[in-house]
Amino acid sequence: MVNMEYYVYQYLREDLTPYYIGKGRGGRMYCRRHNVHLPVKPHLIVVIANRLSDHEARLLEVKLIKLYGRKDNGTGILRNKTDGGDGVSGIVQSATTRAKRAASLMGNTNGRALKGRKKAPFTAEHCANLSIAFYGRKASTETKNKMSVGRMGNQNSVGKNTHPVLHIHAGIFFDSVKDAAEHYGMRANTLCRQLNGYIPNRTPLVLV
Repeated sequence: MVNMEYYVYQYLREDLTPYYIGKGRGGRMYCRRHNVHLPVKPHLIVVIANRLSDHEARLLEVKLIKLYGRKDNGTGILRNKTDGGDGVSGIVQSATTRAKRAASLMGNTNGRALKGRKKAPFTAEHCANLSIAFYGRKASTETKNKMSVGRMGNQNSVGKNTHPVLHIHAGIFFDSVKDAAEHYGMRANTLCRQLNGYIPNRTPLVLV
């Protein structure tokens, strides 16, 4: 049985723009062993999606970090040091760190083997999830503009049917809750209640 106890969370600034995206379970989002400071105000710690498998949480974390970009590599607003997914992909190393690594690898006969090692292939489940490309449509310019002003976690906008929605498996965006509801043959108010946690969410959709 797949463990569905994982979630994806964000830390918000006072202007409600995110500065950190993470994944975890239990009390992970309140843990102070991060490379960033926790928000002082509890309402600035927000769960984006819960009841996820570890695999689903990793995928969503990576997509959201890519969406908002990172400050350390000049691509966006987040203080994340990696591209997410519980790995070190995309980490920006200082010149000192690179020099130390180079020195430690001198004379290491395993260096070439490590450098040329390929990642394990995707599982059948992963490929099946990625193949759902026909769900929804790609984000419009209007949707991207909505996301860029830091609407994630804004309680005044989350409840509205005009809020953007993400299909967490396919990585496809709907411009609004209403559009997503129409695609799935649901009432917009019902889907809105699911996405806001008032009733169980049994769809692969989350608010962004």
